[in-house]
Amino acid sequence: MDGLSAAASIIAVIQLTAEATKYIIAASGAQKDRRRLREEIQACESALLQIYDCANDDEDDLNGGDENGVTRWKKKIEALEGSNAPLYRLAKTLDTVKTKLEPRQSRLSKATATLKWPFEEKEVTQLVEAIQRERSLLHFALAHKSAQLIQEIEQTSGENSRLLTDLISTVKAKSAENAVEVAKLNTILVDLQHTQNNIEDGFDRLQNRQMSLDDKAALDWITPIDYAPQQSDIYNRRQPGTGEWLIESDEFQDWLRADKQTLFCPGIPGAGKTMLTSIVVNYLLQVSYEDRTIGVAYIYCDFRRHNEQKGSDLIASLLKQLCQGRRALPEGVKTLFSKHQAPRTRPSLSELRRALQEVAAEYSRVLFVIDALDECETADGCLIHFLEHLFNLQAETKTNLFATSRFIPEIMQEFEKAMSLEIRATQHDVRRYLDDRMKRLPTFVQNRPELQEEVKARILESVQGMFLLAQLHLDSLVGKRSPKALRTALRNLSSGSDGSRAYDKAYDDAMERIQDQIADRVSLAKEALMWITCAKEQLSPLALQQALATEPGEPEFDEENISQIEDIVSACAGLVAIDAQSDTVRLVHFTTQGYFERTQNRWFPDASSQMTVKAITHLSFEPFPLEHASFYVFKRWLERSPFQVYAARNWGDHARESPGDFQTIEDFLTSEKRAMATEQKRNPLSLDYKTTGLHEAAYFGLKEAVERLLKKYPIDMQGPGGESALEIACQRGHLPLVELLIDCGASLSGTCVTNAVDQGYEAIVALLIDKGANINLPTFPSKPALQIAITQGSDSVVQLLLDHGADVNLQTSGRTSSLHCAVSRDSEPLVRLLLDHGAHTNLQDDDGASPLHTAVRHNYEPLVRLLLEHGADVNLLDDMGTSALALATKQGSDSMVQMLLDHGANVNLQDPYGVSILHFVVRRDNEPLTRLLLDHGANINLQAQNGMSPLHIAVRYDRQPLARLLLDRGAEVNLQDQDGMTPLYIAVCCSCQPLAQMLLDSGANIDVQDQDGLSPLHMAICCSCEPLVRLLVNRGADVNLKTKTGLTQLRSAIKEGSEQIVQVLLDRGAQIEELMEDGVLPSHETLPPDQRMQLLLDHGANLKLQDQHDISMLHSAVPDNNESTVLAFLGSGADLNSSDRRGTTALPIRTRQDDDSV
Repeated sequence: MDGLSAAASIIAVIQLTAEATKYIIAASGAQKDRRRLREEIQACESALLQIYDCANDDEDDLNGGDENGVTRWKKKIEALEGSNAPLYRLAKTLDTVKTKLEPRQSRLSKATATLKWPFEEKEVTQLVEAIQRERSLLHFALAHKSAQLIQEIEQTSGENSRLLTDLISTVKAKSAENAVEVAKLNTILVDLQHTQNNIEDGFDRLQNRQMSLDDKAALDWITPIDYAPQQSDIYNRRQPGTGEWLIESDEFQDWLRADKQTLFCPGIPGAGKTMLTSIVVNYLLQVSYEDRTIGVAYIYCDFRRHNEQKGSDLIASLLKQLCQGRRALPEGVKTLFSKHQAPRTRPSLSELRRALQEVAAEYSRVLFVIDALDECETADGCLIHFLEHLFNLQAETKTNLFATSRFIPEIMQEFEKAMSLEIRATQHDVRRYLDDRMKRLPTFVQNRPELQEEVKARILESVQGMFLLAQLHLDSLVGKRSPKALRTALRNLSSGSDGSRAYDKAYDDAMERIQDQIADRVSLAKEALMWITCAKEQLSPLALQQALATEPGEPEFDEENISQIEDIVSACAGLVAIDAQSDTVRLVHFTTQGYFERTQNRWFPDASSQMTVKAITHLSFEPFPLEHASFYVFKRWLERSPFQVYAARNWGDHARESPGDFQTIEDFLTSEKRAMATEQKRNPLSLDYKTTGLHEAAYFGLKEAVERLLKKYPIDMQGPGGESALEIACQRGHLPLVELLIDCGASLSGTCVTNAVDQGYEAIVALLIDKGANINLPTFPSKPALQIAITQGSDSVVQLLLDHGADVNLQTSGRTSSLHCAVSRDSEPLVRLLLDHGAHTNLQDDDGASPLHTAVRHNYEPLVRLLLEHGADVNLLDDMGTSALALATKQGSDSMVQMLLDHGANVNLQDPYGVSILHFVVRRDNEPLTRLLLDHGANINLQAQNGMSPLHIAVRYDRQPLARLLLDRGAEVNLQDQDGMTPLYIAVCCSCQPLAQMLLDSGANIDVQDQDGLSPLHMAICCSCEPLVRLLVNRGADVNLKTKTGLTQLRSAIKEGSEQIVQVLLDRGAQIEELMEDGVLPSHETLPPDQRMQLLLDHGANLKLQDQHDISMLHSAVPDNNESTVLAFLGSGADLNSSDRRGTTALPIRTRQDDDSV
């Protein structure tokens, strides 16, 4: 929604308020009820106008436009204008008023068009209440954030809609005789009831609309990892009724009830920890669904996903899930995304931690679930640092942590102070599982209940809390042919008391069963297990099928050779499972993976060679003709050929582990057509497929193949993306190959250094430096190596580069310096390191921001202090004219503002719009900062380009305590802005009597006029604010002051139709004769005729005066007034025979109206 459409929805309702007010004024009778309803509608109109101003001009008078302000109001208006939201219901209420009051015939004269008031007192009360409820939400929007507004709308919508429906139904019942009214009210009612029936859907749509495409892109940028499919897979495999003991346990319930609690649930391998975790997650998601202020996030650690489960990945996953629980993406996360989007960088761990803390604080409480901590990546203390952050988060927010793990001493130590509950397979749960699985056993078991009980009893006796062992034992019985064979197998079952040996024996037994099958099934099972165990990434069922069906030596792939996935799983004797939701095939447990890794030489001795040959064979099949098809056709082909993609990504990794297949590898790489097709499949979005076997070999670090291919290709020949073999090897981290290529004379220019730095390959960076590479070339993209190392968080690489002469002040094309990058990472050690190496503190980027600006903007207070101590210019302005002090005030950080002031910050710097820092803090209603700035010499009367002083701002935004403070500190009370408005003038415009009184008490000029000659009294009259009118006239306001067009206050009051205000002015000496000066008599104004004329008579009006058309007051009185009013005019000296310019007297006018009495 752009600014125009944002305004349009509000304007439409404002126009309705104007129309409704017009019809209320035109009606007759029930004066008190009319006034009550009119005043409520006008108050609502005032709130709408304030929102309109904020939406279109928010902070324009302060900083020339603030994109964050626009975004903030965009969200608020989206909430206000939605289906069954305040603007919608307000429009329906006003439509109801308009329907009842709108004249039915457009050509009736004013006299005959006047409608008798159609509402009863009770109906008016209902109307006023309905409008008041919506007006309160409009005021709520002015004072609160969008997230709070949405919540308030959601909580009040049901009641507001019900009241409005009742109201319209009541009004409709009173309109039974008017078919037109009934039809219109029916339309309103049906529309309202329809939206009310869909109130929950409406808020869901609002939530979905707020989570825009940009927001979703930001979430995917945080991390593409999604644990929801895994949760669904695991939970759906549970046996109904199992795991209830954990949910019902005192430990779990105590953990759930209290805040900042940790429940650690260790268990032996195969105890069912992951299954129970899924039951816990499902339970907590239900809790969160019932109370949306509770946030839930979960992680399933997996030994197969170490590359995507480092500390930063885990934090990012928790952050993403909490963000998904909000109606809109939190502002801090949006800012983080915007910061990294353009340079295509990743957030640092500290940035992710800070974002997670900010989002967690938005919830009433947060529940984290982490399964299988023992399977988490532990390199470089990753797991321990991750847990430390969770514990720190727990101390700062209401966060609870539920975690499972094996009995690992290092992990146990981290949870020594937490509540603990051991997870074991209970007899009840195992029995339920066995009861459900009896149908898998041979028929002779199913027909004999006593044999079933014998099976259950023996398995229950043997498992000793190991759920997986029950599954493996049951699988071992499936193929038995007789009761005797079954009992023999039962006697030989391994016991859980033997620990890991029990699993090894169970897996040995499973492999023995596999080998007892027919030859084809044995071959199928062993090859499937080889691929699942040794694959470099998880395979989909179809990828596994295609891998198994690939036939080395054949020229093309034969679809007829594909085995059914059910047959593959069956042949594997229970060791393989399919995850339907994530579309992956896996071993049944991580202990299964461990078993095959330990026994690989026994079961799959030639795995690398076989997998290399199969992958190369599959890639050598006729390549897809990309040049003859669109990208989308190619993409669909890849989706149907997942093993092509796997092979393209991983064939070389298998080949590197299979050094004996030289000839197969060389034959494949010498075909440029195959090399290009492989690059296509690996990077389908790339626009540059030009590659050779040399570059393909460099990609996978195939040293021997590169040596041979160098005889065919120039060493610096460019491949994909214009990179050489050396640049590719540096990017991929193949140190032996880098050494070889350098020794063979490869050029060290290009992206060699930056590629290695980007990936954190310190050894390669050191080698390149040692060989003379230039580390100050900005080549990635337009970034020098030092900045890349800082951005990527490679502190040791940063030190290495600095030790070898990296230019610490080298700037990118965007003028970003290394110090900017280090400050953005919030890394004090790196900032100190750069400063110690001579980093300039006042370098400015393309936006004119210095490192100090960056530190202040992100509220990095220790870095602000450090930069100031090293000479940062505290008064440097960016390209928007913003100083560090101005940024600090926006952050609302008193301590940072104090720090900047202590270092000499100029409190009177103004931006290009003339806005000072004092203007800003007054606008934000920050009294402590206002006092602090004044104490440090802020110019209290400094005016912006629009002439507004801080006192103007305080009055405009109703900051009464701040206005008092400014006046007490000497603010000039009569300064005028560019439109000639003083603070008093603005206070009257805002109908704020306390501020007006305060300003008058402080010497405000009561008769000051703006550029149009309007005085405060004029504005009070135009706002129909009788209390302010009385205040001003009682304080001596000139009641006969005229505007530049000659408009008097009395004329304004009559035009506004306020009898009380007209009376006040006349009582204070307003000159009636002045009404004639512009040639229009007061009879043509909106004050009811009888009241209007009586006031003129009571205050001695000269009844013989005539306007520019020679029309006298008697002419005006005759058409609209009754007999008594006309006689009163005649008795006061009106000339019955005076004629207008056409020679017409008053008598013929009334005669035409058929009033014989006159």
